[in-house]
Amino acid sequence: MEILVCDSNQETCRRLEDAILAYASGKDIVIGVGVFYSEDALREHLAQGGAPDLLFLEAGRQSREDDGIGSLIREGLRNEHMLLVYLLSDWKDVSWAAWNRPFHFLKKPLGQKDIFKLMDKALQLWHSSDFYLEFHDKRSWNWVPYRDILYLQSEGKKINVIMRDGIKSFYGKLSECKVQADYFLNIHKSCIVNCHYIAEYVREEIKMVNGHVLSISKANRAKVREKIMQIDRNHPNWGWRTLGRN
Repeated sequence: MEILVCDSNQETCRRLEDAILAYASGKDIVIGVGVFYSEDALREHLAQGGAPDLLFLEAGRQSREDDGIGSLIREGLRNEHMLLVYLLSDWKDVSWAAWNRPFHFLKKPLGQKDIFKLMDKALQLWHSSDFYLEFHDKRSWNWVPYRDILYLQSEGKKINVIMRDGIKSFYGKLSECKVQADYFLNIHKSCIVNCHYIAEYVREEIKMVNGHVLSISKANRAKVREKIMQIDRNHPNWGWRTLGRN
């Protein structure tokens, strides 16, 4: 889980970061925390593709039509999945902040008990989402967003999660990985691909956007072809090249 904190008060940021890391340690989970002291720096980070799962954001006094961070996330970036928590100095700020569909509010000064309670709710919602792959490695539990996964490939008793920016591995059976069929396609008993990252398709193989070419087993070719044709019908602008249809 990735969390960002943005507040002009450094003490507020420090207290919140310390509480989040203490919470993660107590739950034995991996949480990354980034801190910004200005909206301009955060805006640049978001514009470059940054997309935290949870954002703690200092509340200002903008109107519904503002060009603040909340509006940028919901209206500009069209991101409705990010959990947005406003840090309030005054409860009067709740009225305008509600337009950006926040997950919650926290009133300053921040207390660890309130932060832990909010984290419980956020983690529960995050876990209940169908858009994450959950697995346990030797050290801790991990949750990887579907949007970051290119494909899953088994190697003996190990499963490799091939992502856009690296590889994570854990021990288990590929057949027991819980992923949504709308997103993933089983092309081989040892390989499941994310349909969103298929660049080219022919009867015997699939090429992913990172250039990796993956074989389609004979047993799965008819099923894969039907799935590809179904996606083509429902999403004609999907963006891949489908070769050798006949």
